[in-house]
Amino acid sequence: MFGKQSRKVFWLLLLIGGMIMIGNESPAEADGADIRAAWVWQAQSVSNGDELLANAAKHKINRLYVNVDMTMPKEVYQTFIAKASRAGIAVEALGGDPSWAISGREGPMLRLASWVSDYNQAAETNEQFDAIHLDIKPYVLPAWKEDAKPLVQSWVANMNLLFEQVRQDGAVAVNIDLPFWLDSYTVTGNRVSEDADNEPLSRWFIERVEHVTLLAYRDNAQGNNGIIRLIEQEMNWADTSNVSVTVGLNTKPMPGEEFTTFAGKGAAQLESVIEEVASAFSEHSSYAGSAVHDIVYWGQLEPSELPSPEIPSNQPEIRGTYIWEASQVTNDGESTY
Repeated sequence: MFGKQSRKVFWLLLLIGGMIMIGNESPAEADGADIRAAWVWQAQSVSNGDELLANAAKHKINRLYVNVDMTMPKEVYQTFIAKASRAGIAVEALGGDPSWAISGREGPMLRLASWVSDYNQAAETNEQFDAIHLDIKPYVLPAWKEDAKPLVQSWVANMNLLFEQVRQDGAVAVNIDLPFWLDSYTVTGNRVSEDADNEPLSRWFIERVEHVTLLAYRDNAQGNNGIIRLIEQEMNWADTSNVSVTVGLNTKPMPGEEFTTFAGKGAAQLESVIEEVASAFSEHSSYAGSAVHDIVYWGQLEPSELPSPEIPSNQPEIRGTYIWEASQVTNDGESTY
């Protein structure tokens, strides 16, 4: 059908087309592999990014949520992200503070979105952030415990401001961290059990972003209090909304709440649970992989599995398992805004 020269042209065009298609994907997606992500709260670690990238390679990470310091020269991020891209690692611009959910306190969040949008429009493709990654955690504020309704409503309003700005500015996607139990509240801030007329808060977020990291901080996959059961509803919503999901796991020591972390249990147990969760959700179109909090604590896990502490027999619904007090969020360096 084709002559020798025609076949050469055909295969050359096919190769170019394939390269273009891969070029439009993030490095983590180019080979179809599951996402293996980690939070990086230490903003300065990108200044000499070789050590960070070496740690990422050690854990086979292909996506980093990197805390952004907008005072750092943009050239630092261009250099780091270009290196990460060559290593097959996508980089998201991480930022967040509980106060961003308070009415009138959304300014730093909007500035971060503008900064990332401007940065991406000026950067080469291989130097661009893959998304803005928001980790806001308003539920650590005392106001949430006292009366969540006003805070939930202002959080929703502030996020709508962000979504509108991003639509106007372009050049960036918005991804967000959500705790698994957020589906117990509606967009009005009431409990779902008391407010059947309004949408669950988790679903509201899932329908408005491109990617969600579900903070499913448990040290086991199975059972009523295991990861699979706890996020089943969110995975179904994400399937329906064509939104991708990574499942977040914790490696930070949590005294008194050991069942929320893999600290002291070893890397083997973490990897085993990651595999169980991936297998359980393999038929879900939304399942994209896993994310570990955070790269520093992940590196401190012993390589082999250690005996797990006894899990409390009667675990209450805890608003803040794996959640720190607002002052601790700031003091741990997990917020620069």
